[in-house]
Amino acid sequence: MVYCSASICRFATHNGWWYRACPSCYKQLKEKENSNEFVCVQHGIQTALPCYRVYMTIEDADNQATVLLMGRQAEKFFGSSCQDLVNKRSYPTEKTLPEEVAKTIGQNQPFSNQSESRW
Repeated sequence: MVYCSASICRFATHNGWWYRACPSCYKQLKEKENSNEFVCVQHGIQTALPCYRVYMTIEDADNQATVLLMGRQAEKFFGSSCQDLVNKRSYPTEKTLPEEVAKTIGQNQPFSNQSESRW
């Protein structure tokens, strides 16, 4: 495990800051063609659950890194569930950062790297 103190430089929003997840397995739902329904490969038609998927660039005195923040770690970091943020305000798209997320730019935060091997 690697620990550092770094500040948030920017957020990459080209893929959005949240996604529509299956409430059972948290995998991304696919929109059913010609309808407003969302489908999970494993669980069929589901009511979408908004879930964080936040890419951000952090920097310390020596370097920069892009990190991905999801799930409970993101909820703890931003102090709110993704569903609460999505329900609280009307955002034009998933690419529009809410104030609660954007205000963390420039803040110095402790970070730890929890690598997960997917090989």
